[in-house]
Amino acid sequence: MLKRTEYIDIAKGLLITLVVFGHAWRATYNNGIMHNQHIYHMVDAWIYSFHMPSFFFLAGLFALQSERRSSRKLIVKKIQTIAYPYLLWSVIQSSLQLAMAKKTTSSISITDILRIPIDPIMQYWFLYALFYIFLFFILLRQFTCSRVVFLGTGIILFIIYGLGYGPGIGAFVYIARNFIYFSLGIFCADFFLQDMAEKPPEGVRLFFIISLLFLVSLTMPILSTGCSPQIERWIKPLIAMPGMFFILFAALGLLTVSKFFTFIFLILGSKSLEIFVAHTIFSAGFRIAAIRIADVNEISIHLLGATLAGLCGPLLLVFLVNQFGFRYMFTWPAKK
Repeated sequence: MLKRTEYIDIAKGLLITLVVFGHAWRATYNNGIMHNQHIYHMVDAWIYSFHMPSFFFLAGLFALQSERRSSRKLIVKKIQTIAYPYLLWSVIQSSLQLAMAKKTTSSISITDILRIPIDPIMQYWFLYALFYIFLFFILLRQFTCSRVVFLGTGIILFIIYGLGYGPGIGAFVYIARNFIYFSLGIFCADFFLQDMAEKPPEGVRLFFIISLLFLVSLTMPILSTGCSPQIERWIKPLIAMPGMFFILFAALGLLTVSKFFTFIFLILGSKSLEIFVAHTIFSAGFRIAAIRIADVNEISIHLLGATLAGLCGPLLLVFLVNQFGFRYMFTWPAKK
């Protein structure tokens, strides 16, 4: 029998790899290294259709396990593990970006940095959204622990947002757009954490499921590009779900066929937060060095180098801060 969360950590490892690769992929296009627009948009549409919704979904899988923890303790925990790294790394990355404004493709101002507590920048919107989604979940948990109610609330909020109702406040917008994925994770928790761990599909059946989900996840975002923006906004969850489930079943498949890659993606998954907050700095550093120092514009080198730098750089940083005993780099440390 599988360890209950082992393949979930592998799924996180696959997803964080897609996050880093996706940012490297966009950077090659923005810097004029990638020229084939058709291939660029096809790959970009596939990755961005599901990789961030999947992280909300995975967070939702474990949400009700915090049922016994008091609301106060849970809020403190989320401030330490989500709000703190959001604020810290948003300031670190934006300050570096401001200092190197002439060498980066995106611009930022001091005003943007001052607005970080209320207006997220760059990829850190995910942590901002996740923190407020947890606050909303904790509030809703005071009245019910029904999985159906959570999912129904997520659907209703998504509809309200889609119709243009509700306040235009950032926190509400991020909750309305993404709580549907979080609540879907709550709804599916028993299936993916218990049923799949106890009786995972094997052999040909698992291969068929993975192949089918991959093909559907690949074709749906491509087909949706022909839709109007209004229709595409409504069908986003339907487009995301095949990719979300594909990643989980792919993690199951990886667990059964390759000990080496299982080990690699388990490490990446266990350090997905650290990689997420710091990867852009290392990937951008590689890209700047490759273009300005080595004068390299080969797309394969940029994609491979930026992806490896974005994955390995944060892991090296984790190792160094642990060696020096600095406990404040990624989360606010709990009392020993």
